[in-house]
Amino acid sequence: MVVTIISFLMVLAIEKIWALRSDAERATVAQVVGALRSALGLEVARRFVREGLDSIPELVDSNPMELLAQRPAGYQGEVENADPSAFGGGQWFFDPMEGILTYIVRFQGSFDTELMPARLRFRVALRYRDLNGSGTYEEGVDDISGLDLEPVEP
Repeated sequence: MVVTIISFLMVLAIEKIWALRSDAERATVAQVVGALRSALGLEVARRFVREGLDSIPELVDSNPMELLAQRPAGYQGEVENADPSAFGGGQWFFDPMEGILTYIVRFQGSFDTELMPARLRFRVALRYRDLNGSGTYEEGVDDISGLDLEPVEP
């Protein structure tokens, strides 16, 4: 009877540990994404002061990791035409050909994604007011409001 109770408690503890691992991974990714968004905001402000708004569109599809003073653990750098299956869970890489920053999910239950291997993909996008309704940014016509790190998939 004691062994059964201990086994039951162990199963509950293991399930809780698995849930905590997923929560920790989500929090870590959210922290990195938040730091990248802050770095993009600072770079927009720096460029606005020094060079004006015209230089901000140059950052679209650029590597946001380059704006960080310290890269996160697991960042593998820039890799052209990267094969996501070649990377382990918990790793980041940037594909300069596509302009996409990718995170390979470590714990499959952490995120809801249909991509295999499970991964999250982000890109630097321009935020602007489309004053003429063209659907694309037009220099001298539309108002730039900044940059964002947006997910490629929902």
